[in-house]
Amino acid sequence: MLCLPCVIVYLIVSVSAFRGRVVGVSPADLLRAAQDMLPDAEEMVEATFINLAWMAFCVALALFLPGQWVDGSTIKLPKGKTTSLKYNINGHLQFWSTFLILLSLLCFSWEPTSAPSSSSSTESDDDWLAG
Repeated sequence: MLCLPCVIVYLIVSVSAFRGRVVGVSPADLLRAAQDMLPDAEEMVEATFINLAWMAFCVALALFLPGQWVDGSTIKLPKGKTTSLKYNINGHLQFWSTFLILLSLLCFSWEPTSAPSSSSSTESDDDWLAG
């Protein structure tokens, strides 16, 4: 369970800091490069809260959107009893709900951080999209 994240971090650091060289890098150089690539604590906290909010949003959608409840896998319980897991089949509705919510945030209220300031009179509001 811990091996895959370690391999991914190793590959990201190797490719980013050592021009794709994944072998022949000393552990000390690898650790130094990984520490240089870490974001600051404020960014880590912000990313953690965004991730937790996203997971809570997905759980709320799974629980509260309508859908057909179906029986899933059968589980054996002690004393020879069995039960089956219940699943709410509403994934398609979750996808479209999420898509529409994110689209509305993007179109109506969210502004990218790279957008020019509104005080600039020489650039239009959409010039940042052109690159």
